[in-house]
Amino acid sequence: MRSCPLISRALLLGSCCVIRLALVTWVVGSCCLNAQDAGTANTREPEALSIFPLGARQGTTVKAEILGKSLEGAYAVWSNLEGLSGQVQAVESADLVEFKKGAQAEATRVTKGHRAQLVLQVPNVPVGIVLLRVLTPAGTSNALPFLVQNESFVDEISSPHERSSQAQKINIPTVVNGKIGKPGEVDFYEIEAGEKQELVFEMISKPAGTPGFVSGGFSTAIALFEPSGSWFDAHQVARIAYSDESVPGVTPTHTMLRYRFLRRGRYLVQAASFSNKGGPEFSYQLRIASGNQVSLLDRVREARARDAILHWQERAFDRRLDLDRLERLWGRSLQTKTEPPERQPEAFSETTPAIPSEAVGRRPGRTGEKSQLSLALLREEEPNDLPESGKWLPFPALIEGTIGQPGDVDSFKFKVEKGQALAFEIETPAGAPPLFNPKLAILDETGREFLSNVFRRIARNFTFYAKTVQPKTVFTFELGGEYTLQIRDITSRVGDASCQYRVLIRPQIPHIGEIEISADRLNLVKGGSKKLNVTTGQEEGYADEVAISVEGLPEGVTALPGTEVKPDRGINPDEGPKERFLAKTETATILLTVGGNAPVTERPRLITIVARPVVKGVLGLPLRSTDVPLMVVQERAAGN
Repeated sequence: MRSCPLISRALLLGSCCVIRLALVTWVVGSCCLNAQDAGTANTREPEALSIFPLGARQGTTVKAEILGKSLEGAYAVWSNLEGLSGQVQAVESADLVEFKKGAQAEATRVTKGHRAQLVLQVPNVPVGIVLLRVLTPAGTSNALPFLVQNESFVDEISSPHERSSQAQKINIPTVVNGKIGKPGEVDFYEIEAGEKQELVFEMISKPAGTPGFVSGGFSTAIALFEPSGSWFDAHQVARIAYSDESVPGVTPTHTMLRYRFLRRGRYLVQAASFSNKGGPEFSYQLRIASGNQVSLLDRVREARARDAILHWQERAFDRRLDLDRLERLWGRSLQTKTEPPERQPEAFSETTPAIPSEAVGRRPGRTGEKSQLSLALLREEEPNDLPESGKWLPFPALIEGTIGQPGDVDSFKFKVEKGQALAFEIETPAGAPPLFNPKLAILDETGREFLSNVFRRIARNFTFYAKTVQPKTVFTFELGGEYTLQIRDITSRVGDASCQYRVLIRPQIPHIGEIEISADRLNLVKGGSKKLNVTTGQEEGYADEVAISVEGLPEGVTALPGTEVKPDRGINPDEGPKERFLAKTETATILLTVGGNAPVTERPRLITIVARPVVKGVLGLPLRSTDVPLMVVQERAAGN
């Protein structure tokens, strides 16, 4: 089966039982997308900027507010969690502060927006992230993250507490709902800590790990102070700890600080914006708990792990690498539903150096085959700093270890045959860059490093080179022999219990990687149309077709394949050996059209983009992307 040339190696499939698609794969000449989407020019989509508070306790009812633009007429709140409901009590005008790009604290202007007053009913569900959207006559807004927790909450006081002498007293454990209401504002809180008591402080403006389309968040910073006093100032305080986790080009919206107090007494916690920005939409939560309690970040990661089956992640340091990783990879590449036979990992001895011959010679592009290899688990044991002290790896293997102190290096030995194509994947369960920057290096028999997970490429108008550590590296060994795998922190200055890692060494498996879509919601005007781009990663040499289908379309909405002209990229920059770190991608364009008789919807309909590998003309298993809410709305007159 060959693909339709109009969508470049991607097929748009219709299914009469689950979707409403016009079967016009070959008659799409009039669907070229050289102009703007029809029927949308006069529609201003609602935009949600922030929510206060950022979360609530399970099984409670809370009052909340959402700030945004074009929220007039908002009538409800919609979420991806069954049982969570919200009613809009009122919508009023509100001032929003906009900042000049790159400015630290300079407000360029105050713009007009809206404040929607809500009542939310939070069901008794597991701790995690819920995505909330505002529904208006113009459609649904973008998503805002809302944390469902199981701890007690307290609101920030309305009176000023920007000085240490004005600190708001709070008990431990608790979660404070607050705002950095204006540029340069800081909030002080007073706590009582015991001798040698360890506490965890977390400041959140947007939960870590939320999807890329989700709005909100600012750079958070936490500081601890001890009242010292002096002859000149009785309220003088001394800073004893600080954490902002800032890094150029990244907004750390979830900051955590762990501290053990030496003496019993009164201490102050300062919550601030690292960039000194502030405004009515700068909401945050400050969580203070005992050091032996699970951090909120860990709970969010657990929730994401439960959801990982539906939302595949290929290249992220916090993705979960489990013993079923190979089976899941095979499921993204094969044309059959046959699972490999169950087999326990074989015992491994120090004298077993070679990769099994069945794993040798697996060339990129050879899909439709499953290896009988099982994934073995190996836990790192010290001492193993030197190459000669490293243990032999079984293959394929999942290694668990910790960079226990600054300068620690963990070494492992393995052997490959000529032409072996391997993939190296890294997970950091407790801390990722910029806190822990794991460098993986491969050394030959002479001890020379010839491969690493450091991606070097030219950046910013050809002015300098950028280097970053990558969570996945692929490589084909031209020479067989014995090699050493080493992992360390790239700075050699970090090392403790939080520097945990998992390293997976395995054969390359050509497969479909992440599925990305170009919109987080679709508000379609009656009689109009919108385009949707679907990008699929072609991992580890995947060279077969990808079939794309749309499921769950409402009445009157049709999906058609289309084409669009790709812009000229100009001169190719020096991107280095990017094929080791980045997957090739293919993009399919879908045109969603709405008939003039289509009914207007008051609630979103979730549509799903489904990709399937097509190997030798046979469809593989369906691979779902994130569901996209879709609404059909009535066209509004210009200026309304």
